[in-house]
Amino acid sequence: MQNKDIVRRSYELFAEGRIAEAAELYAPDAVWTFPGQNALTGEYTGRDAIVNEFLPKLFGISGGTYRATLMDVADGDGHTFALQHSQAERDGQSIDYVLCNVISIEGGLIRTVHTYPWDASAQDAFWRRTLLRKRGPKGHVKGESIVIPVTPEAVFDSLHDAINAPEYEDLAGEWF
Repeated sequence: MQNKDIVRRSYELFAEGRIAEAAELYAPDAVWTFPGQNALTGEYTGRDAIVNEFLPKLFGISGGTYRATLMDVADGDGHTFALQHSQAERDGQSIDYVLCNVISIEGGLIRTVHTYPWDASAQDAFWRRTLLRKRGPKGHVKGESIVIPVTPEAVFDSLHDAINAPEYEDLAGEWF
């Protein structure tokens, strides 16, 4: 099984609500890093922290409306890149955006996940503890929703930001 197949399976299981099965695809000491300045920001260390802290926050804040759709996945030499379309609602507002998860897999288990949103400020505005209306260059308020266009440019920007992050500087030459 290739690394991208493990990632695809993880997304399928999470989407089906089979959290315990999806958790088995993560190493016991896996780490998920979620960026920003919001209620989800942090480093979740260990399979239990991911399943019992991070995911409940994600679904709790959104009132269970959070949805993640895997748009594409690619294996690099040392990392797997998952482009994800995310949607959620809370407090009468909604968000629709793209992010890139940079994932390392060893021994058939997910070891690390680093999340890179296409528009970090819109993500922060939606997931912060007190919901604020946000206007920004990449996202705009439409009615009661934060809309971040899902375009080829959005996907490229998300992937480009992920690959060019300081901790992945050595990967930049492989893709661009």
